[in-house]
Amino acid sequence: MKLSLSTQRFASQMAVALLVVLFAATANAATFSVATSGSNLTYQTGGTVLPIVGNLPTASGGVPSLQWRPNGYPTIMGTGSNPVSLTIMSGLINKAGYTAILPIPSLSSYVQFTTGLGAMAPATGSTANFFPGAKTSRPANFNWCPNAAANPACTTVLTGGSQGNIAGIVKYTAGASQFGGTMRVLNTGPFSWYSVVSLLPTYKVRLNNEAGGTATIAAGPGYSNYVLETAGAGDRVFASPPFVPTYYGAYNIITNPGTEVSTLPNQASYGWGFPFTTGMVYIQAPALGSAAYRTISGTGADNRTPAGVGNISMVAGGLLTSPGGTTIVPQIVTFTMNVPEPRRVALLGSGIIGLIGLAAYRRLRA
Repeated sequence: MKLSLSTQRFASQMAVALLVVLFAATANAATFSVATSGSNLTYQTGGTVLPIVGNLPTASGGVPSLQWRPNGYPTIMGTGSNPVSLTIMSGLINKAGYTAILPIPSLSSYVQFTTGLGAMAPATGSTANFFPGAKTSRPANFNWCPNAAANPACTTVLTGGSQGNIAGIVKYTAGASQFGGTMRVLNTGPFSWYSVVSLLPTYKVRLNNEAGGTATIAAGPGYSNYVLETAGAGDRVFASPPFVPTYYGAYNIITNPGTEVSTLPNQASYGWGFPFTTGMVYIQAPALGSAAYRTISGTGADNRTPAGVGNISMVAGGLLTSPGGTTIVPQIVTFTMNVPEPRRVALLGSGIIGLIGLAAYRRLRA
């Protein structure tokens, strides 16, 4: 049966329209590679930016080549545009830490910390999804305090009433696109520190968290989720440890603590964490070794093109606490990626559909 001219024209127009829709829908997904230069992950606890993966930040004497960099050019998926949503499979970050021993001259109650933190992120078995727009799990902007009935609108770091029972406040201010999401970050490697127990009649120090093993960083999960680290071995106390000189000028460190005099009871710890955002994170908590309060903050940025090419930096906040809130540590994780041009656009499906559509169109023309 021969179709009329008007029927042929209508059918051909529909075929072309269908092709446009199909091409647009499938071409909207792209595979991006993560570049070595400009990608990094840092972990700020209190006022110190720790070498979570790789070694110290460059400003603190670190070597950039030893900091975290993607292995090869791993890929991430992008969909949509302006801003492009991102899906990251487990293991994009997978690197052991670079051990460093640093003195803490600014706090008289603390001697030094030893850190060799590495990271696996997203952690095994999990996927990170970052996208713009409102999130069902949390308000775009919120204030949160531990155990506060006033959440998500608590007002002060102080405790009491509806403001909670542990001093600390986390504030999130979303960026214009409300871009962000969750990513589970798994710690590997050591993180311990010496604190002063007594000066007289005998100088004693406590080795904190020596037995701490692999643990999830609080920052990065869904809104106000928490992680519980069960009590490990108790901290050990040493008397009159010998100090050795370091390249930090007048500050010396402990490499061998000497004689152990006691072991303290073990303790569990809680960590409350929040998602990654290109907006701003503000955290306030009691300062270690002081009656004052410490404030830290971080701001993300999305400098990608509408197609998803360029640099993006996201921040996530959290609070780490000991039982009863006797020690409260604010933390911010900053995740930065340099995304070059798409390595491969997902056009396979659209190409097959296009060939079918073109063949049908030619048949109609014939």
